[in-house]
Amino acid sequence: TITHPPPAPPSPRPPAPSPPRPPGPPAPPPLQPANYSLTLFFVTTLDMDFNQLSNPTTLSKFRQDYILSTAQALGVTPDQVAIMPNSPRMGSVIMDTRAVATSSTSLPALNTALVQLTADPMAKLGQTFTTSYGINSADVSKLASPPAPPPPPPSPPASPPPPRPLPPPRPPPPSPSPPAACSPSNLNYTCVVELGGGVRVHYSTNISLPENECTKGMGDGGLTVEQGALHMAFEAPTTGYIGLGFGADAAMQNSDVVWGFISSDQTLVNNWHIPAGDNYYYISINPSNSLAKPWAKNMGIVRMSASGRTTTTLCFSRAWTETGSKVATVLSTTGPTNFIWAVAAAGVTDVMTQHTGRGSVLINLATGSSEEQDVFSLKDKVNIHGALMTVAWVLLLPLGTLFARHRPLLGDHKLFGLQIWFQIHRAMQLSGMVLFIVGFAYAVYYFPRPTVMGETGQAHRYLGYICMGLAGTQVIAAFIRPAPDAPQRKYWNMMHHYLGRLTIVVAWTAVYLGIYIFHEAPNYQASYKEWLVPVVVVMGVLLLTDIILTMYRALSSPEGGVAVPDKAKPYTADSPEHVGAQGQVHVAVPPEALVGTKGSEEDTGSGSDGTAGKV
Repeated sequence: TITHPPPAPPSPRPPAPSPPRPPGPPAPPPLQPANYSLTLFFVTTLDMDFNQLSNPTTLSKFRQDYILSTAQALGVTPDQVAIMPNSPRMGSVIMDTRAVATSSTSLPALNTALVQLTADPMAKLGQTFTTSYGINSADVSKLASPPAPPPPPPSPPASPPPPRPLPPPRPPPPSPSPPAACSPSNLNYTCVVELGGGVRVHYSTNISLPENECTKGMGDGGLTVEQGALHMAFEAPTTGYIGLGFGADAAMQNSDVVWGFISSDQTLVNNWHIPAGDNYYYISINPSNSLAKPWAKNMGIVRMSASGRTTTTLCFSRAWTETGSKVATVLSTTGPTNFIWAVAAAGVTDVMTQHTGRGSVLINLATGSSEEQDVFSLKDKVNIHGALMTVAWVLLLPLGTLFARHRPLLGDHKLFGLQIWFQIHRAMQLSGMVLFIVGFAYAVYYFPRPTVMGETGQAHRYLGYICMGLAGTQVIAAFIRPAPDAPQRKYWNMMHHYLGRLTIVVAWTAVYLGIYIFHEAPNYQASYKEWLVPVVVVMGVLLLTDIILTMYRALSSPEGGVAVPDKAKPYTADSPEHVGAQGQVHVAVPPEALVGTKGSEEDTGSGSDGTAGKV
């Protein structure tokens, strides 16, 4: 129960005579009731869409419905419940509320009703009210103390009382000097920690709230220097969502975070608890897992642009000892505190889209020292996926195709009983397909979000599925190809050739989109050249090699020693021009006849009896 004894009445003094004054404008009515000892203050957070209150008529009706529902829940009349002038506020919908008892004897009953409302607000507010506005959940937090009372109305000047001796002034609390190990913040905080790529953590301890664009117009949030306060800001060069919080370890599971974003139609910032478990990467807008005891105060988020660079900055404060925090209830005054952070790509405000920037840093709030922790982040997962796909589709599979296309240049040389071109082709294709399948399964397992990086990410995702389908078709077709002398073989050859070329083009497009998507994220800024340049160089060398070899074969003749078969002649085992000096038959094979061979005895050009085998 919150009780405040009424102030002692001032000692009566005879009014000093004064000339009559014209009446001035009437004083505005006080925003708070005069008798604070009978008033209970509380904050109701409603998980609903704030945008549905944009219409003034709807907003007015909502305020009336909220007062009626709250009064009914508390068992009082509607005129005993009031909403503060700044309510409702966003994030989701926050209602600063007061309830006034009619007398001191009825105050305990009102206090009990408020405790019951806090315990089960959805049931107490009523199904009609919560259903009408699509409220998913509600949270009621009773404030520890009421806001400061308004100043009294002006009174006529009175004769000054006799002077009284003033008590000695209290010495102000010492202002801490910046820790020696940290760099000064450009946002007026004591320290800043650089995390790379323009991502920064700013903080101050035990001093008043720093003034900057994010904290502009905020009060002290009920925090005092004596009880200890931590003021923080998180800055990242993105227009997507960002978050900073306290983690049990370097992972996101079991952490308290402040998360927010700014979009064209909505601005949201609030605090959440991310539970442990398989779904730790989801931050539910439903506050039931976090806001039973809000731990962050003075929350804000702004977007600033300077020198062609746009940054989003999130700020908040908290008490040094905060019972609402599930992870860091008491901040350490000697050792390091673990902070985790997340940054989404530009324009991504959907929390269901996984963020591309993530990290963990240990900060000693007393000394200013900091140390980044090693985490197996999305960056590492993307690098592994990208390396597997790039080696498969930019190097191995195109190189294997190149050996098959220009196999006549290798002649009839054999390796382990099979023609050397086929051994190289088969090794390249099998290795490339293994890496591709591993990389594809890795992406499906580690990136299960329905969208990744917006429309461009969707395109990359769908191209990956298409590529898997085309490559699988090629593998299946190799096992069901017609016999070399079958009438359908020429159609199979045409399908196999052009489907292979199409698959490589689709794969190269997907590789480029993957590099572009994830290396435009904040922690990859301007560094994706490290991937793009070598990939483009390898692609260019393969294409240039193919052009040069094609021109060389076209300009060469059989007399020049280059094995370029004559497509006009039939390829049969009894052609006299293919009989060697020892009487063994050598079959000159056109390019379209050997693509996708099985690698059995039929591929060698000679059977076990020394005669020509099928191709």
